[in-house]
Amino acid sequence: KNLTNQAIYNVRQQYFTDKKYLGYNKNYHLLKTSENYKTLNSNMAEQILKQVDGDFKSYFGLLKLAKKGLYQYKDCKIPVARYISDRVLTLPLYADLSLEDVDKICYVILKLQKMILSFEDFFLTLFLQK
Repeated sequence: KNLTNQAIYNVRQQYFTDKKYLGYNKNYHLLKTSENYKTLNSNMAEQILKQVDGDFKSYFGLLKLAKKGLYQYKDCKIPVARYISDRVLTLPLYADLSLEDVDKICYVILKLQKMILSFEDFFLTLFLQK
């Protein structure tokens, strides 16, 4: 989370000051010595920086289209970020996590999801019977 925030901050500051995009390579060189980068394994940290880079490339691409009148962002219904963040589980990126461990994590998450849905169905049934 901290490295993501730091990478986003760098891109935004560069854009606000110079109106230029700070790409992955330059952001990497700025952050590779930061404490937030060093606390993560290098594969994970690089993936985080690549994700931020991809997200901003998409954003700036849409911005260019909007300026040309080819993308009507005002007409789009975009869900509120808080709504999504309350309902989405994001797991950290671990490059050296075995596939067996990934399967175990997914199994547990799916089991919990089924339990929660069963629980909601139970209360919905009780509510509808009244």
